[in-house]
Amino acid sequence: MIIDFHTHCYPKALAAKVAENTVPPQDLPIPTANDLLSQMAAAGIDLSVVLPVATRPDTVQDTNLFAQSIQGRRLRSFAAIHPDSPDALELLEELAAAGVPGVKFHPPFQHFSLDDPKYRPVYRKIGDLGLITVIHPGRALPEEGYYCYPSSFARVADAFQGAPVVLAHMGGIFIQEPEINRLPDLPVYIDTALWPLFLSQERFLQLIDQVGLDRVLFGTDYPYTRPADCVKHIRKLPLSPEEQEQILSGNAKRLLRL
Repeated sequence: MIIDFHTHCYPKALAAKVAENTVPPQDLPIPTANDLLSQMAAAGIDLSVVLPVATRPDTVQDTNLFAQSIQGRRLRSFAAIHPDSPDALELLEELAAAGVPGVKFHPPFQHFSLDDPKYRPVYRKIGDLGLITVIHPGRALPEEGYYCYPSSFARVADAFQGAPVVLAHMGGIFIQEPEINRLPDLPVYIDTALWPLFLSQERFLQLIDQVGLDRVLFGTDYPYTRPADCVKHIRKLPLSPEEQEQILSGNAKRLLRL
């Protein structure tokens, strides 16, 4: 079994705009849910976690309506949440009651500082509810500012009260070594999304060893990569079949309680 813990897809009209304004692999189709399912089939991926992002508080509702509409046997969508939404705490309770497994934060796109103390009530509510939180750390083009680092999370980690947190992109895109070296001491998972773009294979394997194999999740960041290529990257690593399977599905199955 293969579980992709980091994907995106969009309503058809928005997907066309996303394709125009980003730089995914040129031969990938416009990233709708059906296209994601096709790419999964080609890569042998059984289940994908979809991570929606609401860039503003007023887009949360529509984003989550779409997320709800694509839920199915092979797609498990998290929910969008914006920490500046006046009803963020109530929304989190509704999401948990509806069985949504988690939420996604993207500080550069959502224009907020993860470690601002004013957001602690949101994080505490997430912790109370036991939701999974996926956070985008590191760079995010073309956005500038509001970057989030492992040290940013460290300053608010206690507020999550042990609820699962995933720092995507192996802890951060193009972050410096002092930040990378903080990861083993943080209560987080990391995912493999985009790792060949900013880590050598040697450093990737070192980081897996430092953080612990049981805290590494397979992710592609579709549509910004080709899922089949991402699976091949893992299969080519000098890891045992059992270790590869732990990354490709075992850890995600445990986290999603499958």
